[in-house]
Amino acid sequence: MTAEVLKEPDVKGWVRLLVRKWEVLCELSTKKLVPIASGTEIRRARKTIMREKPERLLWGDESARAIVASGFLNDRRP
Repeated sequence: MTAEVLKEPDVKGWVRLLVRKWEVLCELSTKKLVPIASGTEIRRARKTIMREKPERLLWGDESARAIVASGFLNDRRP
């Protein structure tokens, strides 16, 4: 699954995601997988996401991402 994080984990650890792409890469599971349509908002527990070793997709222009992200990293709210 490729998904965009819509909201950081809440107090209970739930993350809101927007599904961008869903595909089965191999059939190892004994249970039937239900496809999730692109554009669907879902929520998953942070621990479940981290169990699968997620990767951040690179931006086309990483320097632009650095500028956008730096605004959040330098925010020193109490």
